Amino acid sequence: MKIKKVVASKGFAGFYYDDQAAIKSHAKHDGFAYSGEPITPGFSTIRIAGESISVMLVLDEG
Repeated sequence: MKIKKVVASKGFAGFYYDDQAAIKSHAKHDGFAYSGEPITPGFSTIRIAGESISVMLVLDEG
């Protein structure tokens, strides 16, 4: 059995990441999301969607 091709696909995960520093500091809970500005570097909003990657192997045997 040999690998014929590798296919990668990005997507969203079933969870999210929260900027805990912003939540503890000033963020207002607004239903599912939070309003306010993020504090932690790398966050564009206080709550961001998790990301995923799927790696699929196409084998020479099908």
